Amino acid sequence: MMRIFRRILAISLLPIAILAGIAGLTASIGDKVPPLAQLGLAFDGTAAAEVEGAVILASTMADPALRSGASSPAAAQSEQKLLEAFRAEPLNRAGLRSMALIMRQRRDARYDDFVDAALMASPRTPSLVGLALENAARDGENTYALNLLDRLMRLRPSTVRELMPRLVKQLEQNPDVAEMEQILRREPLWAPIFFSLAADSDVLLPIVARIRTDMGQTTSSNELIDARYIRNLAAAGDFDAAWRIFRLQRPSAGEYGLQFDTQFAPFDWTLSSGAAQTASLLSGDILEIDLLNGGGNAARQVLRLSDEPRQIEGSVTWEGDGTNDLVVSAACADAGAVQEIARLSPGQSRLAAALPRGCRYVNLVIATERSYATVPTIVTLRGLRIG
Repeated sequence: MMRIFRRILAISLLPIAILAGIAGLTASIGDKVPPLAQLGLAFDGTAAAEVEGAVILASTMADPALRSGASSPAAAQSEQKLLEAFRAEPLNRAGLRSMALIMRQRRDARYDDFVDAALMASPRTPSLVGLALENAARDGENTYALNLLDRLMRLRPSTVRELMPRLVKQLEQNPDVAEMEQILRREPLWAPIFFSLAADSDVLLPIVARIRTDMGQTTSSNELIDARYIRNLAAAGDFDAAWRIFRLQRPSAGEYGLQFDTQFAPFDWTLSSGAAQTASLLSGDILEIDLLNGGGNAARQVLRLSDEPRQIEGSVTWEGDGTNDLVVSAACADAGAVQEIARLSPGQSRLAAALPRGCRYVNLVIATERSYATVPTIVTLRGLRIG
């Protein structure tokens, strides 16, 4: 599996290394070099290195025969100019980059040693970091590869953001749980991006969720990312895993019962907001529904229950002359559609309804009857609890 990881990194970084090396080059083969860049050759080693390096690299890529070390006339002339520029400024970043890319394209036996030396001479050149990272991954030097990945993250975060989706796709093909956990426990700089992308992967979601739970409090995740894990795990039916991450973010939450917040659905409230009705949480754990003509579900939450028989209790007040009933429904979270367990008409002031038995998680829905009315009405539920 270590080989798989090395292969993933090498495959993922290959296009980035090439693109980072040749981006910004300003010339093509032969006598088509732009006059402005050509004028700069006499004064600027960077211009010379980039222009001549582009000529050689383009020649080599265009003619497979040149990859064995042969040279076209145009490339040979450019090689001489590149060497002159390189000798004049041996630490020039463009020169190091051009030489490395040319040696790489031609499969020069000295390539690995040159990349190592070039990176030591210019440790903050992203293209050289990418090439060294590719070599490290290929050779199984995973610790060094991860350090280089962190360095690349600091130098050019956008590059890692381009890399990570491809890395996630590769890991989906054959994930190694032990190696993935070992890497993520180091909390590398790219870990938040990885956690974020893995949350939307059907393959990686349960694997990374367990790693996330085992890591406990960490800087590699945050409330927004964990909220997606909670939501996506619950949608996949893995309520236990979702609850464990919920408790990481909400350690003060009780083991069972209602929650009075809206941050981490579905264990917090999900509230309606629209022209038909708006549900709100008020201080003191009060749920208020402002309705005009009804709108179906006003508030819903997944409850975690103990094994004893339970019921939902609370008081209800009505303001306004609307005629819409308040409907409470529930079902085991893995049992499909909810069923009505209580219906309160305007004027009724007490809610007490038994919740489904035999399930750890219950889907609770509080709704208003879908009937037309012209009189605004506010329904307020106070003291809601699981008794």
